[in-house]
Amino acid sequence: MKKNLSLLDAFIRITLGLFLLGKGVSHRCNGLMLFGALETASGATRFCPIYKLFHLSTGGCCHHHQAPLKPVAE
Repeated sequence: MKKNLSLLDAFIRITLGLFLLGKGVSHRCNGLMLFGALETASGATRFCPIYKLFHLSTGGCCHHHQAPLKPVAE
């Protein structure tokens, strides 16, 4: 599984995911818990299946002049 998330994107997903997971647990909302868990897992693995589906990536960009989302060469 090739990483398709940048470190910043992964950090944001982990932070948001843990927040949503905590909110879901405290409010007993299964939807928030599921979404929080998925975002946390996505950030931890630095892989997003939705990005792969649309051939996008925020990871591996060395040049600051490029767009943040770019097609992935296969």
